[in-house]
Amino acid sequence: MEMYVSVGFIFDDRALQERVTKALDLFNMNSGQDYSMIPDKIKEFESRMSALLGDVQIFDDRGYYEYLEGLEELKVNKSGSVRLRLTTGALGREFASSLKRLLQRLGAKKLTVRVTSDADDDDEGE
Repeated sequence: MEMYVSVGFIFDDRALQERVTKALDLFNMNSGQDYSMIPDKIKEFESRMSALLGDVQIFDDRGYYEYLEGLEELKVNKSGSVRLRLTTGALGREFASSLKRLLQRLGAKKLTVRVTSDADDDDEGE
């Protein structure tokens, strides 16, 4: 079963928003990269977030990294808000929860997180 995590957010600090957006863009797999690169991308993402937060582990459980299939969409709207959608495999809720906590810790405003599934097509708000 595929799960999809959709996230929206905005930061008052535009420089911080740009840093976070560039870090999230690491998960962009549209260039045909090998999925075996995802663990390295996670480590790089955590390194960039650690520079902002002062701690190393961002996500609760490294065991579900193998399910992350990449970033499908990342765009900055005219209002400045960021929208992204990731394919996460069966453990989308866990990944979404970790990502939501991270963005809250960084001070994201207007934060929305939604998890959808191709199996039942139901939405779950976080």
